[in-house]
Amino acid sequence: MKDNAIEKEWLRYRTACFPDGKVSPVQDRETRQAFFAGALVACGLMTDVAKLPDEDAEKALVRLMKDAVGGCKEIVTDNMRKFN
Repeated sequence: MKDNAIEKEWLRYRTACFPDGKVSPVQDRETRQAFFAGALVACGLMTDVAKLPDEDAEKALVRLMKDAVGGCKEIVTDNMRKFN
């Protein structure tokens, strides 16, 4: 695995959220904390999925992906409005 892959994804996410780089220190800290809290939850869920039999694990992964995408729809829609 890449060195500090989650940190790398955080930087990509931060750039996507604040493309002009204008972000207050408080907003940067709070956004980082929220991102890493989500990453920690995702890691815990993946650990749970890894313990399942293959067929159940595949179904659980599909469900988790649907849940994650569903939770991001509002973010994606808002960002599309910003850039269109």
